[in-house]
Amino acid sequence: MAGSAAQIIHVRLRPSLHFSTGYINYARGIKHGGWIELGEPDIHLKGEDSVLFNWRQTIVESGKKSGMEFDVADKFRGWLADTGFVNIQEIRINVPVGPHDQRQMVLGMENQLRLIEGIPNYCRRPMIETLGRNRRDVLLGEPLIRKSLE
Repeated sequence: MAGSAAQIIHVRLRPSLHFSTGYINYARGIKHGGWIELGEPDIHLKGEDSVLFNWRQTIVESGKKSGMEFDVADKFRGWLADTGFVNIQEIRINVPVGPHDQRQMVLGMENQLRLIEGIPNYCRRPMIETLGRNRRDVLLGEPLIRKSLE
Protein backbone atom coordinates (compact mmCIF):
# COMPACT_ATOMS: atom_id res chain seq x y z
CA MET A 1 0.00 0.00 0.00
CA ALA A 2 2.81 2.36 -0.80
CA GLY A 3 1.75 5.93 -0.10
CA SER A 4 -1.91 5.21 0.57
CA ALA A 5 -4.03 3.89 3.41
CA ALA A 6 -7.18 1.81 3.33
CA GLN A 7 -10.49 2.55 5.01
CA ILE A 8 -11.16 -1.16 5.56
CA ILE A 9 -8.95 -4.24 5.50
CA HIS A 10 -10.51 -7.70 5.37
CA VAL A 11 -8.47 -10.74 6.42
CA ARG A 12 -9.77 -14.29 6.21
CA LEU A 13 -8.27 -17.69 6.96
CA ARG A 14 -4.86 -16.47 7.99
CA PRO A 15 -3.51 -18.96 10.54
CA SER A 16 -0.62 -17.88 12.72
CA LEU A 17 -0.69 -14.22 11.71
CA HIS A 18 1.17 -12.95 14.74
CA PHE A 19 0.37 -9.47 16.05
CA SER A 20 4.01 -8.44 16.21
CA THR A 21 4.28 -8.62 12.44
CA GLY A 22 0.99 -8.96 10.62
CA TYR A 23 -1.28 -6.78 12.70
CA ILE A 24 1.27 -4.01 12.99
CA ASN A 25 1.55 -3.98 9.20
CA TYR A 26 -2.24 -3.82 8.94
CA ALA A 27 -2.33 -0.99 11.48
CA ARG A 28 0.14 0.98 9.36
CA GLY A 29 -1.91 0.42 6.23
CA ILE A 30 -5.26 1.62 7.54
CA LYS A 31 -6.58 5.16 7.82
CA HIS A 32 -7.25 6.58 11.26
CA GLY A 33 -10.81 5.57 12.11
CA GLY A 34 -10.73 2.73 9.58
CA TRP A 35 -11.80 -0.85 10.10
CA ILE A 36 -10.08 -4.21 10.08
CA GLU A 37 -12.37 -7.19 9.64
CA LEU A 38 -11.09 -10.66 10.51
CA GLY A 39 -12.83 -13.89 9.56
CA GLU A 40 -11.46 -17.12 10.94
CA PRO A 41 -13.19 -20.41 11.64
CA ASP A 42 -12.87 -21.78 15.13
CA ILE A 43 -11.82 -25.40 14.92
CA HIS A 44 -13.72 -26.45 18.04
CA LEU A 45 -16.57 -28.59 16.78
CA LYS A 46 -19.48 -28.78 19.19
CA GLY A 47 -20.55 -32.24 20.20
CA GLU A 48 -17.15 -33.58 19.22
CA ASP A 49 -16.67 -37.27 19.53
CA SER A 50 -13.24 -38.63 20.40
CA VAL A 51 -12.27 -39.06 16.72
CA LEU A 52 -12.94 -35.39 15.87
CA PHE A 53 -11.40 -34.18 19.12
CA ASN A 54 -8.20 -36.11 18.39
CA TRP A 55 -8.20 -34.88 14.78
CA ARG A 56 -8.45 -31.26 15.93
CA GLN A 57 -5.72 -31.76 18.52
CA THR A 58 -3.48 -33.27 15.83
CA ILE A 59 -4.02 -30.26 13.55
CA VAL A 60 -3.14 -27.89 16.39
CA GLU A 61 -0.09 -29.97 17.36
CA SER A 62 1.22 -30.18 13.79
CA GLY A 63 0.75 -26.45 13.34
CA LYS A 64 2.80 -25.67 16.42
CA LYS A 65 5.53 -28.07 15.32
CA SER A 66 5.71 -26.41 11.89
CA GLY A 67 5.71 -22.86 13.33
CA MET A 68 2.05 -22.04 12.68
CA GLU A 69 -1.07 -21.77 14.80
CA PHE A 70 -4.39 -23.02 13.53
CA ASP A 71 -6.37 -22.27 16.67
CA VAL A 72 -6.25 -18.47 16.61
CA ALA A 73 -9.83 -17.21 16.55
CA ASP A 74 -9.91 -16.70 20.33
CA LYS A 75 -6.72 -14.63 20.20
CA PHE A 76 -7.77 -11.91 17.74
CA ARG A 77 -9.19 -9.52 20.36
CA GLY A 78 -5.97 -9.54 22.40
CA TRP A 79 -3.73 -9.25 19.35
CA LEU A 80 -5.69 -6.27 18.05
CA ALA A 81 -5.65 -4.54 21.44
CA ASP A 82 -1.91 -5.17 21.82
CA THR A 83 -1.35 -3.55 18.42
CA GLY A 84 -3.28 -0.41 19.42
CA PHE A 85 -6.70 -1.00 17.88
CA VAL A 86 -9.59 0.36 19.96
CA ASN A 87 -13.36 -0.15 19.91
CA ILE A 88 -12.88 -3.81 19.11
CA GLN A 89 -16.17 -5.54 18.38
CA GLU A 90 -16.40 -9.30 18.22
CA ILE A 91 -19.22 -11.17 16.52
CA ARG A 92 -19.25 -14.95 16.65
CA ILE A 93 -21.44 -16.96 14.34
CA ASN A 94 -22.17 -20.63 14.96
CA VAL A 95 -22.13 -22.53 11.69
CA PRO A 96 -23.58 -26.03 11.51
CA VAL A 97 -21.76 -29.06 10.14
CA GLY A 98 -24.21 -31.28 8.29
CA PRO A 99 -27.95 -31.04 7.57
CA HIS A 100 -29.01 -31.09 11.23
CA ASP A 101 -30.26 -27.49 11.40
CA GLN A 102 -33.35 -27.08 9.23
CA ARG A 103 -32.92 -23.30 9.04
CA GLN A 104 -29.29 -23.51 7.89
CA MET A 105 -29.37 -26.87 6.12
CA VAL A 106 -27.59 -25.77 2.93
CA LEU A 107 -24.85 -23.96 4.84
CA GLY A 108 -24.39 -26.97 7.12
CA MET A 109 -24.15 -29.35 4.17
CA GLU A 110 -21.61 -27.12 2.39
CA ASN A 111 -19.54 -26.88 5.57
CA GLN A 112 -19.71 -30.66 6.03
CA LEU A 113 -18.63 -31.22 2.41
CA ARG A 114 -15.74 -28.76 2.80
CA LEU A 115 -14.46 -30.65 5.83
CA ILE A 116 -14.93 -34.10 4.29
CA GLU A 117 -13.20 -33.09 1.04
CA GLY A 118 -10.39 -31.53 3.07
CA ILE A 119 -9.65 -34.68 5.09
CA PRO A 120 -6.63 -35.68 2.96
CA ASN A 121 -5.13 -32.19 3.30
CA TYR A 122 -5.94 -31.97 7.00
CA CYS A 123 -4.57 -35.47 7.68
CA ARG A 124 -1.79 -36.58 5.40
CA ARG A 125 0.63 -33.69 5.43
CA PRO A 126 0.21 -32.74 9.11
CA MET A 127 0.24 -36.30 10.39
CA ILE A 128 2.76 -37.96 8.08
CA GLU A 129 5.20 -35.21 7.12
CA THR A 130 5.06 -32.99 10.19
CA LEU A 131 4.39 -35.45 13.00
CA GLY A 132 6.07 -38.48 11.42
CA ARG A 133 3.12 -40.81 11.82
CA ASN A 134 2.85 -44.05 9.88
CA ARG A 135 1.31 -43.43 6.42
CA ARG A 136 -0.74 -46.63 6.49
CA ASP A 137 -2.23 -45.80 9.89
CA VAL A 138 -3.11 -42.29 8.77
CA LEU A 139 -4.80 -43.53 5.58
CA LEU A 140 -6.74 -46.14 7.55
CA GLY A 141 -7.87 -43.47 10.02
CA GLU A 142 -9.32 -41.13 7.39
CA PRO A 143 -12.60 -43.09 7.00
CA LEU A 144 -13.18 -42.80 10.77
CA ILE A 145 -12.95 -39.02 10.53
CA ARG A 146 -15.25 -38.99 7.49
CA LYS A 147 -17.82 -41.13 9.36
CA SER A 148 -17.68 -38.80 12.37
CA LEU A 149 -18.45 -35.83 10.12
CA GLU A 150 -21.50 -37.50 8.54
